[in-house]
Amino acid sequence: MAIASPSLRPLAEAVALSPVRRGASGSAVVALQWALARLGHYGSLVDGAFGPRTDAALRAFQAAAGLAASGDVDAAALAALDRALVAYDPVVPAVKAPDPVAYLREQARAVSVGLAPGAPARWDAEETQRAYGRFVAAVWPALKANRVECDCKTLALLFMDLFRSHFAHAGRARLGRPGRGGKELAKLDWTAITAQKPGGYFSSPKGRALRPGYEAATRVAEVDPAFSMIFGVNVAVDAHTCASVARRAAVVVDWSASRDNRGDRTRAELPVSELTPGRMIFMDHQGDGNFDHAITVVANHPSGDGARRTLVLAVGSFDDVKDADTTTKPRGRHDVNHYAEEVTIELEGNAVRRAESTWASQPAAVAAPAYEATNTIMDLRAGSRLIVARWGDP
Repeated sequence: MAIASPSLRPLAEAVALSPVRRGASGSAVVALQWALARLGHYGSLVDGAFGPRTDAALRAFQAAAGLAASGDVDAAALAALDRALVAYDPVVPAVKAPDPVAYLREQARAVSVGLAPGAPARWDAEETQRAYGRFVAAVWPALKANRVECDCKTLALLFMDLFRSHFAHAGRARLGRPGRGGKELAKLDWTAITAQKPGGYFSSPKGRALRPGYEAATRVAEVDPAFSMIFGVNVAVDAHTCASVARRAAVVVDWSASRDNRGDRTRAELPVSELTPGRMIFMDHQGDGNFDHAITVVANHPSGDGARRTLVLAVGSFDDVKDADTTTKPRGRHDVNHYAEEVTIELEGNAVRRAESTWASQPAAVAAPAYEATNTIMDLRAGSRLIVARWGDP
């Protein structure tokens, strides 16, 4: 039978020779898993082994397609997969726009946060701080829908810059760039990286020796010629400006060793009540003054009795794909893979009751989540430093 989807060809060729069924392994199963993953039925790492998860995903697809949920890879299943993949559009709206960053600005202007015209154009104003928190919560779904990928401090800068655009549109006043100690952040010149225009960044794992964790992506790239690790719109800004983010933010809470949780992974090291939407957590892993990690608070929902709360955090990150050694630097853009995640944490006081990655820009089929409570609201390394900060006026 004719196969219009190139990534299904290894599967179709294998089926033409012998049935592909439970217990099978190899490129045909990789193609099946990746097809089911893109269509929303397979949520595990692609491993090329036709086991219970693949069987369940195939049966779910067959049922959704109006076929008998047999778990058999037959002509009817192949034809239905092919039709679904031809109709499937993986390109997010921002990438389809002439200017992806301008599109994100349009999305930011459209959200509703109750910012009145004539609102004080100052970051330190309480009204601005509250509006910014509401904005971060309101615009985050749009960033997720466009699979925005970037490193952690760039994500914090993106929220801030989009809010300035929203503020100008809603408040009809110019909100300046934030800063601290009389020094404001430098002007932000954004670059958009996409699968169609990767700009030299890491895109295809095919034929490359990569750090551990990219085995599933490598398998998929072998069967899908169009596969790219840039899944949406990757935004980048000047690296020097990005590095200065923590120094340009106003400190709200400076964590000290007296609040060290002594390696207890079940308790936050930060006062959770201070993690209000729009605030940022900065981590200095080595304690040398270089804050190398940032997390933006999206939501902090208390329960009815106030005893429990749900914390939602936005995290950007990057991997140096050539190795897992954090002391080495990427050799260039071709070694850098950006991604973003959402972490949801349920707490009782400062005790962590549940923590999980609830969204990731990288599909679960090709990459396991990287973030949880232990690298967002606590730092277990000796000598580390954490602060809670907000944007303020220079």
